[in-house]
Amino acid sequence: MLPSISHRWYREQSIVWLVSILMLMIPGCELFDDPVEIPAYITIEEIDLVNNPDLSEGSLSNYIVDAWVYVDDQLIGAFELPATFPVLHRGDKEVAVYAGVFLNGVRATRVYYPFYAPSVHQVRLTPDSITTITPVVKYDSRIKMPLHESFELGGVLFEDGPHSLAELTKTDLSGEVFEGNYSGKVELNKTDSMFHVISVQAYILPSAGGNVFLELDYKTEAPVMVGLYANKPGQVARLDVAGVLPNDEWNKVYINLTPIVFRNNDALDFRIYFTSYLPEDQKEAAVLFDNIKLIHF
Repeated sequence: MLPSISHRWYREQSIVWLVSILMLMIPGCELFDDPVEIPAYITIEEIDLVNNPDLSEGSLSNYIVDAWVYVDDQLIGAFELPATFPVLHRGDKEVAVYAGVFLNGVRATRVYYPFYAPSVHQVRLTPDSITTITPVVKYDSRIKMPLHESFELGGVLFEDGPHSLAELTKTDLSGEVFEGNYSGKVELNKTDSMFHVISVQAYILPSAGGNVFLELDYKTEAPVMVGLYANKPGQVARLDVAGVLPNDEWNKVYINLTPIVFRNNDALDFRIYFTSYLPEDQKEAAVLFDNIKLIHF
């Protein structure tokens, strides 16, 4: 039986880094001192994300960077792709591979993404031999996606917030569309120097620590802050969550809303917001969005 993501997710992120540190502390160059204990090897070049026929998940854009590998339910480690790594197992084994991402876009914080179901393989591991695995993952069939803005339909699921000077519109210009026919666009300049958009709908999110993420494809010439408005009895709290930095190419970010939602479990519901200011040393800046997905179990 595969490990439960919801209960073990955070703990396992810490375990794999602790194991890495302990390995570095082993003296000498030989990791396997026992000549009888010859490891087998596994090679993983990449992990593909494919459509789940049970869902309407929309775009399959992703930024999978690591493979989190289990052999017979035992965590072996997290490996930056492409990777070849040793395992002290032999014979017929079940290998489960989870897709790893940068948490909030931070390269130093790597986790497996809880909404991609693992790729499970039955393999025969042979000492001093390489077994190649080609994992294919899908969105977990249990996910809920209450917000999915691809900018392909008639309206936009965000509205201008208080004091916003620039508008979020749709663009179909060549070089500005990530995929499909449209992407979202905000144009900042010296007159319209700030934008602040809020999801039209409010969302009830898991308040007991269940995983909640916001996925986003973006390309921006100005820093953008992503956050939540928590609708609480008697007040509305604005909660900054994570920022994305300017990037010349389209990028994918997985923003973890879980801690913020958990700490504000008295909220009745939440709305998503994006905000940005024109940098002082720039005359204009374009901010492009696509495939905004709010996901939880």
